[in-house]
Amino acid sequence: YRGGASLVALLPEATARALGRAVAQACWHLSPRRRTRLMQNLKRLVPDLDARALGRTSRAAFAGFGESVVDTLRLSSVRALDVEQHVRFEGWERLEEGLADGGVILLGAHAGNWEWAGAALGRRGVPLAAPVRRHRGADRFFGAFRKRFGVRTHGRLAPLLTRDEEPRARALALFLDRAAFGRATARPARLALGAAALAARRGWSLLPALCLREGARYRIVFGPRLRPSSSREARVHDARAALAFLETQLRAHRGQWFAFESLES
Repeated sequence: YRGGASLVALLPEATARALGRAVAQACWHLSPRRRTRLMQNLKRLVPDLDARALGRTSRAAFAGFGESVVDTLRLSSVRALDVEQHVRFEGWERLEEGLADGGVILLGAHAGNWEWAGAALGRRGVPLAAPVRRHRGADRFFGAFRKRFGVRTHGRLAPLLTRDEEPRARALALFLDRAAFGRATARPARLALGAAALAARRGWSLLPALCLREGARYRIVFGPRLRPSSSREARVHDARAALAFLETQLRAHRGQWFAFESLES
């Protein structure tokens, strides 16, 4: 990762992005398991896609992921001001309202680049935390720029919600298309319901959000601010509302969805 970051820093941004897309397109051919999983997930999202459309969309998603990797490598050396200039927010007032009421569970999916999104939120003073998977041999690389922008991470959820010597997070990011620890399959409906239950217990808002690429920049779209209650029926309703928002956004931008893991129907 450090070698890749050094290479990307030497190249013009457009050249680095083109290289990222080219490598990812090769991976589309060389990674049949990830390609198949992505196509299966896209077919669930948009059942009327035919084989040709699935192929085009999955190739676009791989290419976008290649650019996202390049951007993540760039983040290790980019100026803080550049982060703010490359990320814009839609529906920011809903996040502000949720933070003012105590805290927010951000419910998202893998699209765009959440490392840049987290950095931009940190630059705006949002205390953000997220459970993450370990990157073998690269934890220090990722940890350095996350810490630089004030993003707290841990392999488990519980430590991010307890008081310690650092300020407690007031915004927690969870991803519907990422399998829980120890599981091979992601369960979006269960994860959404669990997020709603967690928000209800803490008195926080549930806010679906998606990071979308716009050329060389990113747009973070915040959906409806939901206020889950202790009623299971209400939590189910809010979880479904969050899912519906994300599914609508992903259908409209399906070529940006990096759904490389198996998803439960």
